[in-house]
Amino acid sequence: MRGLSFYQALWAAPIAMLTHAVLTVFVAASLHEAMPVVGRAFEARHPSVSVRFEFNGSQLLAAQLREGAPADVFASADKRTMEAARADGLVDAPVVFAGNSLAVIVNTASQVRALSDLSKPGLRLIMCAEQAPCGRYARASLAKLNADGRYGRHFNAAVMRNVVSMEENVESVAAKVRLREADAGFVYGSDAVRLGGAVRTLKIPQVGQTEIRYPIAVVRSTRLASLANSFVSFVRSATGHDIVRRFGFKTGLAARASQR
Repeated sequence: MRGLSFYQALWAAPIAMLTHAVLTVFVAASLHEAMPVVGRAFEARHPSVSVRFEFNGSQLLAAQLREGAPADVFASADKRTMEAARADGLVDAPVVFAGNSLAVIVNTASQVRALSDLSKPGLRLIMCAEQAPCGRYARASLAKLNADGRYGRHFNAAVMRNVVSMEENVESVAAKVRLREADAGFVYGSDAVRLGGAVRTLKIPQVGQTEIRYPIAVVRSTRLASLANSFVSFVRSATGHDIVRRFGFKTGLAARASQR
């Protein structure tokens, strides 16, 4: 602080620090690559703000909020987790900002070539735990595929018998398949885009897809309510949508989630 005396500088330093805000955002693990890019774009428009992200399974982040973990914004990979958080008084009214699809990824050394192969005995399949959004989506997809009948009457049960590990978030599923610790795994379409040629992707037909929506909300305990609302608006802006689309997410969805 050129031109200030030692004591003037001593007093000025804390004042300068107060002009800089740190916004803490809890985000579903599947947004691990997309959301930091959104954060940097937001920081560029707000030079006095830093955005700090905490990534994990949506259910784990919600549990942290219940335990009093400090956060300003929460973005979940499903409505159910967000609905529960709002019912507990943890967040304000959420809005949907992105969507996704479900896919199966296969490690490049595996002999799995089609969805029907997932029911073959001895296959090592991995998915998220049922408590995690990605786990519920995968189970809903299998139930739909089973009901459709094209893969056989016992497809669901046969596939579930091949599950060798259940993970807390989709990033763990993707990492283990890529490292060949499993033959295949259920992930989001955005994960398949992110992994590219590191894995092979099996598309799940529309009959086996389920609605995947990402709601975002301001945390009620935040001390930065105005800034948190600005961040939510930015995520849902044209700039925010352009960024998440680059990472394989869908936009142009209904503006408000069904938590009313």
